[in-house]
Order: sequence, then structure tokens, then C-alpha cells
Amino acid sequence: MVSALIGVVMLTFFSMGSQNAFFMMLTMLSEMAGNGSEAATTFLTSAGMPIGETINPPGWMMALSLVQVVINLILTVYVFLLAKWDNN
Repeated sequence: MVSALIGVVMLTFFSMGSQNAFFMMLTMLSEMAGNGSEAATTFLTSAGMPIGETINPPGWMMALSLVQVVINLILTVYVFLLAKWDNN
């Protein structure tokens, strides 16, 4: 059970880290577009994103990560402690 809970925590760090890295790359792309990169400007305008500004993740995305952690914790505790397994 301890290893499963550690896995849930590591999954949380991985998913939140991946999201943060993605938005850091988008911010860097936005800075490149602000400095005159035509390819970056074309990409951001076609995606409807701001040019030359910091791009932050929406609030629901961080809340979604926390909901994922809660669901995983509940399922882990249920499977290892509360589930009644048939011994036939």
C-alpha cells in the first residue's frame, strides 16, 4: 500500500510538472514571437494565444490535477483496505 501511495504522489508531481513545463514553453514561444520570430507569431495567432505575454494555465487545470490525486488516493485506500476479495 505504501508503494501505491508513493506512486500516486509521483503521478501528481509528474502531471503537474508536465503541465508547468508545457506552459513555460508556450511562454518562451510567446517571447520569441514578441521579439520578431515569424514562425512563432504564426503559430500563436493561429492558436489564438497572446503574443509577448506570459501564458498561464487556467485555474481549472490545477484543480483537475488535485481532483485526480484525490480520486487515486480514494481508490488506492479502497482497494488495499476496504475491498472484500473472494477467497474461493
